[in-house]
Amino acid sequence: MANTPPSRHRIHVTMDDVARTTNLSRATVSRALSGNPNVSPETQAKVRRAIKELGYIPNRAAQSLASERQRNIPTVGLLLRTPEIPAYAKLHTELNRQTDDMGMQMITAIPTISGNRVDEPGTIKHLLRTGVNAIYLATGTIDPAEIERSLDTVPMITVGRPELHDAVSSVSHDEDVNGRIIAEAVINHGHTHIGVAVTDPHVSVPEHHRSQSITRYLRGSGATVHEVPILPSAHQMESINHMFHLCRENKITAAMFPSDHRALAFMSLCMTAGVSIPRDISVTGIDAISPELKYLGLSSVRIAIEAVASRAAALMQQRLTYPQTPVQHEAFPGVLADGRTLGAPAF
Repeated sequence: MANTPPSRHRIHVTMDDVARTTNLSRATVSRALSGNPNVSPETQAKVRRAIKELGYIPNRAAQSLASERQRNIPTVGLLLRTPEIPAYAKLHTELNRQTDDMGMQMITAIPTISGNRVDEPGTIKHLLRTGVNAIYLATGTIDPAEIERSLDTVPMITVGRPELHDAVSSVSHDEDVNGRIIAEAVINHGHTHIGVAVTDPHVSVPEHHRSQSITRYLRGSGATVHEVPILPSAHQMESINHMFHLCRENKITAAMFPSDHRALAFMSLCMTAGVSIPRDISVTGIDAISPELKYLGLSSVRIAIEAVASRAAALMQQRLTYPQTPVQHEAFPGVLADGRTLGAPAF
């Protein structure tokens, strides 16, 4: 009986290994695997020999994407941070629709989360291995330095968060305006002692900007602000409980959160404890995307997700058509979403 070649190395063999063995670029190996006619027969044979020697199993999904590219259908990858949050889910839906309308197709990758560690760089590498033409980055935490390391591979645009890096284009929500809109509403209702959940930028860059804008406007209006930090190492309920204690101790008459899902968690605790909203405490958020809002009546700011997604898709198409398109930073403000959770101060 013929000996069966050992297969223990096959699990971890990647296209990069094939590229190193053949002394070819990864792009050349990818083109050879997809049957690109511009790859010489000699190079094709060299790649096939290396595949057989290493036991490499080609990624059929990546080859399918390569075939789409040969038919001039650009494929854009989407790094999506947290799809269970309504704002991210809505962004995913709108980006997919707008990308399709622009004659492109989109695939989505969600980073692995282990404790407080989110492997977003690894997810970018995964998208690049599938052979995408460009990447949307819809995440509130990735370090701009991680983005910069991959900028020479495919065009990348951050979507939905402010981006200050001068080499990375972004289409985001105008969080300074959004924070000011909801803070002005709270001040106009007569509140002067206000709790504000302040998100660390390592937890969420958009929420951090919103928090800073809210506190800046409130203090500029003469209000007393009690900051409740939301830290990377803390469980969400720690900040919720902290805010609740401020309410119980009559130190605040309004609790402001930089996102609706945090505000809803606080409202749930209040309802369980018999605290009436807004009679005992007013509550606000920012997003106004969740379908639960029409039942709960949360006072919030409706972010401009449709406008952000539409502009991001248009800019991506422009970047793919004209690679020398200069870096752009664009931001879209939201509008006040009146609800029933913002009332007059309790004291």
